[in-house]
Amino acid sequence: EELETFSYMGILNDNYSDLDCIHVILRHTGLKNPTWKEVRHFVWFLNVQLNACEESSLMRRVKGLKSFAVEFMKIMSRDFATSSMTDDGSVDILEQHKIKMNWGESMHPYLFFNKDRYSISHIGLALSKTSGHHKPVIVDSSAGKKINIVTKQEVISFLENQANVPIYPLREVPETALVRKLASFVGIKKEEGKEVEKPDDTYVLTNDNLIKIMGIQMRFRCRIPVVLMGETGCGKTHLIRFMCKFAAYGKKLKNMFIVKVHGGTTEEDVIKCLHEAIDAAMINRLERVETVVFFDEANTSEVISLIKEIMCDGRYKGITFPPFLKFVAACNPYRRHSNKMIKKLKGAGLGWHDCDSKNTAEMIGDIPLRDLVYRVHDLPASMRALVYDFGSLSNETEKDYICQIVRNRIEKLQSEINEDMMKSIADVLCNCQSYMKGRDDE
Repeated sequence: EELETFSYMGILNDNYSDLDCIHVILRHTGLKNPTWKEVRHFVWFLNVQLNACEESSLMRRVKGLKSFAVEFMKIMSRDFATSSMTDDGSVDILEQHKIKMNWGESMHPYLFFNKDRYSISHIGLALSKTSGHHKPVIVDSSAGKKINIVTKQEVISFLENQANVPIYPLREVPETALVRKLASFVGIKKEEGKEVEKPDDTYVLTNDNLIKIMGIQMRFRCRIPVVLMGETGCGKTHLIRFMCKFAAYGKKLKNMFIVKVHGGTTEEDVIKCLHEAIDAAMINRLERVETVVFFDEANTSEVISLIKEIMCDGRYKGITFPPFLKFVAACNPYRRHSNKMIKKLKGAGLGWHDCDSKNTAEMIGDIPLRDLVYRVHDLPASMRALVYDFGSLSNETEKDYICQIVRNRIEKLQSEINEDMMKSIADVLCNCQSYMKGRDDE
C-alpha cells in the first residue's frame, strides 16, 4: 500500500547510510556471494525500469499495478544480473566455462516499459485459469510455471483485458502480432493505415527469438554488454542482424558492424572495424538509431583479450572511445570430443602430427585445442560474468520455426495448400530434423 503512493525524490533519507543501501541491494539480488559486476547490473537494470515506472501515469491508473510492476522488476533484475556461466570454484577449465543456467530450463517472463516510457510490453507471460484458484494466476507462458507475486484482482483484470496477456496454454501467435509487439517495444511508429513489416523476409520471428531480442535490447538500455553462447548455426548472427535492421526501420543507415573472428584475426582488424563503427554512430545518433558492433565467434582467437577490453572496459590499447556503441559477442561452447571421436581423428591424422598431447602448443588449460569440438580460447573472467545462454532449440520451439518457415513459403508461392496440408509438411520436416539430430556420427 505504501509503494502505491511513494514518489522518489532523488534524496537519500538521513536515517540510512551507504552501507544500509548496499545491504538492502544485496538482500534483494537473491544471489549467493554476488560479484560487484552482478550487483552493478542488478542496480542498473532496476534503476532504468524504476525511472520509467515513476514517469508512467499508467502505474497510477490501476490499483496495485505499481507494486506488481516493482516486484516483477526485481525478478527480472536478478535474471539480467546473473550470468549463465556461474563460477562454482572448479579448477577444471572446461567446468569453469560450462553453462550452468540453460535457456530452455529457465523462465523468461518479461514486462518492460516501452521507449515512450509510458506503455508496457510483455512477453513470456500468461494467465492460467485453473479450477483450484478463484482467480487466474500469472504463469510463465512456455512451461506454465506459476510466478510468485501477490496480485490484486484489479491488476489481473488489467493484464487480461487491457494488456492482453494471453491465457495458458497459448495458441499459435501470428507472426504479424509479434512484429507489432516488437515495433511498440523499440518505438517504431507505423504510418497511418499501414502495418509495420519485417525488414527481412528470410527471418522467421517466433515467441522464442522475440524474447531474446527484447532481452538484448534491454541490456543495451542498461549499458550491459551482451555475450551470447550457443552452437554454430543456432541463429545468433541472423537474430542480431534482424534486430539491427528493425532498429533502423525505414532509414538507410548502416548500424551493424561485424568482425568475423577466426584464428587469423588480428588486433588491427578489430580496431579498424571499431573506428568504422564510431564514425557511423556519429551519424546514426542524429536519427536516434543505435550502432552495434558484433564479434562473431569471438572466443576462437587470441584477440579475445582485446575484445574484452573494448566490451568491458570501454577502451582499446588504453585509448577510450565514445560510450554510445553497443557490443555483442557470440561465443562457441566449450566441449570436448568423446574418446571415440578423438580416436577417429587420430586415425585420420587430422591435426595429429604429434600424438603426444603435451607436445602441442595450442592448449586451453591442460587440454589441447584439437580435443575440443570448437577450437576456443579461454574466456576472460569479466566476460564470463556477461554470458547469456542462447540455448539450443527445444522440439516445440523448433517446430514453431519450421511451421512459420513453411507458412511463409506457401504464402509467397500463393499456393492453394490448406492448413492441414501445411501442418503435414511441417511434421515431415520436423521428423527429418529429429532423425538427423539423433545421429551420433559425422
